[in-house]
Amino acid sequence: MHLDGDAWFSTSSYSPPVTGTGFEPGSNHFLEFILSDGTVAASASVTLIDDNCDEAVENCTGTVGYINNGLCTTSNNNADCDWDGGDCCASTNSMSSGVEGDDGNNCAYGDPYYGEDFYCDCGDPDACENFAASDPDFCGSLIPDGWACSDSWYGDGGCDCDCGVQDADCADSDTSWACSSGQTCELGVCTDDEDDSNASSCFYDYTGSGAANCDAAYGSFGLDCTTLATDYGWDCAGCDCANDAALDGCLFDYTNSGAADCDAAYGAYGLDCTALHNDYGWNCTGCACANDVFSTGDGDIVDGDIVDGISNEETLVPEGLWHLPSKHDMLLDEDSIEIHELEFNQIITDADKKMRNNSGSEYRTAEGFKVYSDDGSGMSLVAAVYGTFYQVAGDEDGCYAVSAFDTSPAYESVLSNEACVAADPCPLSGDTNGDGYVNVTDIVSVVNIIMGGTGYEICADLNEDGNINVGDIVQIVNIILGSARAEGATEAIITVGDNLSVEGNGFIQGAQFTLTHNSPITVELADEYVAYYQTDDMTTTLVVATDGSHSLTDIATISGEYEIAEAIVVNANDQVTTQEVLEVTSFELKAAYPNPFNPVTSMQLAVPQDGFVSVKIYNLVGQEVATLANGMMQGSATPYTLRWDASAMASGVYLVQAQGAGQVSTQKLMLLK
Repeated sequence: MHLDGDAWFSTSSYSPPVTGTGFEPGSNHFLEFILSDGTVAASASVTLIDDNCDEAVENCTGTVGYINNGLCTTSNNNADCDWDGGDCCASTNSMSSGVEGDDGNNCAYGDPYYGEDFYCDCGDPDACENFAASDPDFCGSLIPDGWACSDSWYGDGGCDCDCGVQDADCADSDTSWACSSGQTCELGVCTDDEDDSNASSCFYDYTGSGAANCDAAYGSFGLDCTTLATDYGWDCAGCDCANDAALDGCLFDYTNSGAADCDAAYGAYGLDCTALHNDYGWNCTGCACANDVFSTGDGDIVDGDIVDGISNEETLVPEGLWHLPSKHDMLLDEDSIEIHELEFNQIITDADKKMRNNSGSEYRTAEGFKVYSDDGSGMSLVAAVYGTFYQVAGDEDGCYAVSAFDTSPAYESVLSNEACVAADPCPLSGDTNGDGYVNVTDIVSVVNIIMGGTGYEICADLNEDGNINVGDIVQIVNIILGSARAEGATEAIITVGDNLSVEGNGFIQGAQFTLTHNSPITVELADEYVAYYQTDDMTTTLVVATDGSHSLTDIATISGEYEIAEAIVVNANDQVTTQEVLEVTSFELKAAYPNPFNPVTSMQLAVPQDGFVSVKIYNLVGQEVATLANGMMQGSATPYTLRWDASAMASGVYLVQAQGAGQVSTQKLMLLK
């Protein structure tokens, strides 16, 4: 780009539009767009407005070009630089997220690379951030200095503690702020209690899950024992659970496992809460657990603690409690039998959980396993298995569970967790319409998806690339005919012109094109196994594929001007890299677009061979008003694009005339302002 005869900037290192500064108001200038070969492709004369755009910043000692660019520049954050055009205030920065000093770019995060420019301070006294807090237009923050928690917490109606300064929601005498167990909130700060009156009696430590125990979890998260036990699987045995209004005694009922609850199990079998939790997985939340003895005072259970003279490790399972799962008993509950979903719809039990002989023990192993399926109304028996492997027949999808059983004496455990086998959404590859067959109707189904743009359908994506296109059609063709060839092309050249064609460095079986055009075109597709096209709103989509017996070359004969918006070329298996080549046969000035226009229009000039070319614009009285090209031009397979900016011209009809290769091409242009 040349300005007043001198080089101004180059598109090889700078992409337009370009912003110029430092011009005098009302001054006249001449702009030229010059190609790399020296040809003037376009030119225009401009007269600047008389307004002095720099008047507000004439005394600015910062960087004027940075004013109002969306980024806060500290050296411009003063009255002489018009407060950086509003860049340093959230209310006046167009890029701002609404938080003072946050412009979504260089004020959003600290970065030492930018120095103090990275930290914005709204200095403009006329910005609403700097109004008095009592002003109805005030838009600044009321959060006090020193607030260390999330800004959204301050004044949200809930009292928050330990945030550096006191929350406006908390009264001076309020001690209900969210502090950890053993702490009290005093004027916005959590402090440790001086005594140990709130030391927890909880049996189990859950520090690794976010709180020391169930009582501490209520102080930190507001979760009571019932919620922790029911929703998170915590065992709150021994805890105060003072905030559970409805918790009265043991929370869980184990009647089906031999005792009503943990306390009842001690009376029936002599098993305390510790043993029931460790050996059987019972949850004793809410129970009295009066017979549990602990050797430590910190709530941790020590393995081997003495209970009624018998250690936990030595306690044996009584006869009446056979249906409680343990290391001595048959493998019974959902934690003892792991279910896995494998390929080919198999369900197996873990090898580590298979039946074993307990020689020297009075307790027997399981005789086998029973497989149940969920038929919608409940679980129904499918088969009894005497090994550790079971395969679901056919493609029977559904949910399955397993129990352990014995016949002498008769007993069956509770069911394991369910394992579900999902139905195959596409049981027959290529059957895109779901009729149980693969034929030409499935090809039509995929063509309709491509032409109609109806979205993604999993059974139509045969090559599993996440898209529905000609590659999937080729897959169906090869399933039907079985004639795909292996020596596929990796690259292809597309020839664009009256004869749309493709040529590859190997076998090509299909192609899909999306064409755009400013006026109607006529399409005659090549005679191939698959050949479809459809036009909607000056956009034409066409699909062509061979039967695999030969490589695809000719696509279509097309009358009219068009451009390729998208091209997909495939061999029998994969997409091929493509390159477009425009078919140029004669010197031609193609139709301008837009036409009518205001104030800029473009046109393509086809130059088949080297030579002198002249392209000029005339008004209706024959006066030359612009020159788009006037000199030697190289022949090219790709047309030249010429652009005319008629900003300085009056509305009306103009003629553009191109001369070259002994030919003259003329067309009318209509400027409407």
